[in-house]
Formats: sequence, C-alpha cells, structure tokens
Amino acid sequence: MSDDRGQALVETLWLVPFAVGAMLSLVGMGGALVAESVADGAAEAAAIAELQGSDSAAAARKAAGGTGLTAVTVGSRHSEVRVEVSSGKLPAHLALLTRAGSVIKLGSAYR
Repeated sequence: MSDDRGQALVETLWLVPFAVGAMLSLVGMGGALVAESVADGAAEAAAIAELQGSDSAAAARKAAGGTGLTAVTVGSRHSEVRVEVSSGKLPAHLALLTRAGSVIKLGSAYR
C-alpha cells in the first residue's frame, strides 16, 4: 500500500512543473491579448484626435489609462499614427509579454 502512495507522490511532483508552466503560458497569452486590444483602442483614439487637430498623444494616453499599461508611445507622420503600449511597472523580461503596437493609416480623403 505504501508503494502506491510513494508512486503517486513521485508522479505528482513530476507533473507540477508542467502544470505551472501551462498556467503561466495562459497568463502570458492573456496579457498579450489585453495589450493588443489596448494598443488598438489607443491608436484609434489617437487617429481621431489627429484628424480633429487635437493632441493625439494625450488621446492615446487617456484611452490606455487605467489598464496598467503605463508606457504609451505615440508617433504621427506621413498620414499614419503609430501607438505602442507596454507596462512600465514590470521587470524587462516580463514587460515583453505586455508590449503591443498598432498602426492606423489616415486616408487622404479624411484630411
């Protein structure tokens, strides 16, 4: 009877690292999806502000506010708006999981 318990313990200890790795992968993918969604929304807000002649960087930061993605970079040139968001609070190796960018091209019909 004790051999069965010992074998079950060994099998459980062998399985735990794989289960933890799978959970961390799911969390990482969730963070990447959230970052991509925030980047898209911030780029859309920046493009609207650019077309209205407002401050596109302020609009993008406002759209990304409250998400934990504190580093928002906005660039506007040649009829396009580029937005990159990332977490400024995480260590560098973890911040890569929450970095995303989005580009919106402003058509000449809108200018």
